[in-house]
Amino acid sequence: MKKLIPKMINGKKYNIVEGTGEVVDFNEPFYAESEIERQRKIDAVKKKQNREFQLLRINDQYKDYGSFIWAIYSMSKRNYDKLKPSNLARLMFISTYLNYNGFLEIKNNVPMTKNDLKGLMKLSNGEFYNFINELSVHKILYTKKDKLFINPNLFIKGKLKSELVGEIYANQQVITRIYINAVRKLYNRATPCSHKTLSYIFQVMPFVNRQYNIVCFNPLEENPDKIRAMSFGEFCDAIGYNRDHSRRLYNVMFKPKFMVGKEEKCAIKYFSGEDSKLLNNHIIVNPRVYYAGNIWWKVEWIGKF
Repeated sequence: MKKLIPKMINGKKYNIVEGTGEVVDFNEPFYAESEIERQRKIDAVKKKQNREFQLLRINDQYKDYGSFIWAIYSMSKRNYDKLKPSNLARLMFISTYLNYNGFLEIKNNVPMTKNDLKGLMKLSNGEFYNFINELSVHKILYTKKDKLFINPNLFIKGKLKSELVGEIYANQQVITRIYINAVRKLYNRATPCSHKTLSYIFQVMPFVNRQYNIVCFNPLEENPDKIRAMSFGEFCDAIGYNRDHSRRLYNVMFKPKFMVGKEEKCAIKYFSGEDSKLLNNHIIVNPRVYYAGNIWWKVEWIGKF
């Protein structure tokens, strides 16, 4: 607490704060804060305002991106590696029809039938039933009381309890938002033959940095200077793709696009690494497709879509 010096000014007593010369009415209670205390309060107010500002921006962004499904996946190994790549893209698509009760709905809590699902997926009978059987074998999709449920350890719609979030991260898993509008638009623009191509967007998921959406070796790192970006060649290694055929993958991987209003957006793109060689380029995913963080505007530091 700073020292107050009484002083008469024009016949009236005042307090003068030593060192600052601040004049305080003598008859009013006064507490002179130290510089440290004052700065602590200023910092606290700034932090509170920043949280409120971020919350407003996040809420606005959720409105812009639209509704989403929570996807839970491992950050230490390839996910869904037992599924055919084309079926991975199809799984992401049907997950967007998940409702708050854990089953697929066709509209307003009306359960989706297999015929409804087949119509939405636009697959042949053989492709559709192979897809359903594969998900059933791996306990991803199951039927209960004539409703199609998706394994809640993989996809959830609605608010996540803090206990569940803690358990997920304790199990070396990560949570991300799968945005319904973008995934449906991507799927509906694709053909059954190109679903394998579409799957690469989701195959990179375990390696995507939760804040900056760049494919990297340390997806939980929040300091951009410490992110170890994964080259395209290293990504090929990670998913078991032969580098000798990397040009073929490169030519198809960055093709999927979707409309946002009147603009066509890339779902995934690359930016140059240390040189212009294909295998040294880096990969970034459009946060409108999926995003785990809360500073999406900083994704544009790396590349705009």
